[in-house]
Amino acid sequence: MNFLLIDDDQVDRMHIIRTLGTFPQTITCTEAATAEKGLALMAQHHYDMVLLDYHLPGLNGLETLRLIAENDGQPPGVVVLSHSDDNSLALSCIAAGAQDFLRKQDISSERLMQAIAHAQKREALGQQMKEQHRSLKKLAANDFLTGSPKRSNLIEALNVAVEDAARSQAPMAVMLLDLDKFKDINNILGLANGDRLLKAVTERLNNTLREGELLCRLGGDKFGIIMANSGLSSRAALLTQRLLDCFKVPFHVDDREFFISTSIGIATYPDCAESTNQLLNCADIALDRSKKTGGGVVSFYSQVLHDEVTKRIELEQDLRTAVANSQLELHYQPQIGCSGEQLLGVEALIRWHHPKYGLISPLDFIPLAEELGLIVGIGEWVIRTACAQYAHWQARLPLPFTLSINISPVQLKQPNLAAIIQRELGLYGVPAEGLEIEITETTLSSESDSAKRIQQLFDMGLRLAIDDFGTGYSSLSRLHKSPITVIKIDKEFFDPIVDPSSDISFLTAIQRFSKTLGFEVVAEGIETQLQRDLCLQLGFDRIQGYFYGRPMSASEFAKQWLDWV
Repeated sequence: MNFLLIDDDQVDRMHIIRTLGTFPQTITCTEAATAEKGLALMAQHHYDMVLLDYHLPGLNGLETLRLIAENDGQPPGVVVLSHSDDNSLALSCIAAGAQDFLRKQDISSERLMQAIAHAQKREALGQQMKEQHRSLKKLAANDFLTGSPKRSNLIEALNVAVEDAARSQAPMAVMLLDLDKFKDINNILGLANGDRLLKAVTERLNNTLREGELLCRLGGDKFGIIMANSGLSSRAALLTQRLLDCFKVPFHVDDREFFISTSIGIATYPDCAESTNQLLNCADIALDRSKKTGGGVVSFYSQVLHDEVTKRIELEQDLRTAVANSQLELHYQPQIGCSGEQLLGVEALIRWHHPKYGLISPLDFIPLAEELGLIVGIGEWVIRTACAQYAHWQARLPLPFTLSINISPVQLKQPNLAAIIQRELGLYGVPAEGLEIEITETTLSSESDSAKRIQQLFDMGLRLAIDDFGTGYSSLSRLHKSPITVIKIDKEFFDPIVDPSSDISFLTAIQRFSKTLGFEVVAEGIETQLQRDLCLQLGFDRIQGYFYGRPMSASEFAKQWLDWV
């Protein structure tokens, strides 16, 4: 395979090439230190994959991606590499044509191999979708009023999409949309203005669609959308959400403002049907169900899609009231000292007891909370609940003892974060040194506002810990200059310890430099006797993991750990 590596940092290039050398297949890698040089090489040679550094002298990553996309030939797959952990930057790169985005600090043989494999699959799928999209566009004739393809063209285009899906064994979807109560609006506006509203709706719907998605007007206020190669069901779910969201902004017709909604029915190939007519019938049945529900609703004839999107919508709604409905709970996992194996602290870990779906992992709902803007409120609940629990246990706790809580990067942007924590400490009489704040490693390299919050927390007397140390990116100099006093070594570094001959050089190095710099070290994810003995041998300060106990409710923790300390 022929790769092109575009990166102005020679050290990074050497690291990446060394990593590529561990791949099972033979890879020839050409290097370029500038975007201009890389583009020139691409004009002369074909490459199977391009590894593109985002921060380059001259053209940046987005500009380079756009120039690659303009290539007349078939553009190669592109994986963008960057030291930045900005999600919006990653999304911008994907939107500009990259197939994947990988932080340089995360580069390993496994992660890079995985990213390249994903990029190759996405590029192949993208090329297939472009071909299908071109075929669909050839068949599409325009509706006179809206400029969209008509019903007859939808049938022809859907026939092509079904045939392609059958040949490639890839799923596809058809969606039918009907504007809610449009007849009443038409009566108010008049036919001419009703037509203007239909044109405005069509324009907005087209702006919502992505490549491989085709909009047709079926007549009146009814539209159809073909989603060729719908891939994972989540992609169809995301499209339906975008369609619903585009109706949340009012339409302006004849100097008047109108809010309208749409009902949507969806059927998928091959789950629902395997022919054009059957798919349209299934989608029509689903649309009818949506309209009978009251409008502004999505109904899925495919049970798989229906269940997935229904669950997400339910979780979004229920998460907004989870605190008020007392569905959130903190579980506590003990931290044991290596010297004497005494209880030194606990980490408070949030859990969501959903009335329908049971116990939901924070890995599933914390990202959702951040997306919905709920994480700050949930974070305050965690601080308050943890302080209240510490106060309840305080008379029975051994000393010294710390209770650790996690603070998200979003919370660190709160100007009043320190004041909130100070208020809860004072309200429950918790000593500042009894509370340990865990932040992510990447936070140390973020904006100065977060650094100010971290310093404020340190000045209050709180203990500050870096969670999952070794999985993010932070220089030793930055770490040494920060007010961090504790580092928590991530579980992934202990998982390979399976026998006495396992390589422990990395753990040994962490312990040595930690002690040299004065850090306290917590070993996370310790599950076996061998791992625990290693921690004792290396002299880590605290041990946390299933070996001593899983996260448990406050009452269970008190029963198991506070009755004998």
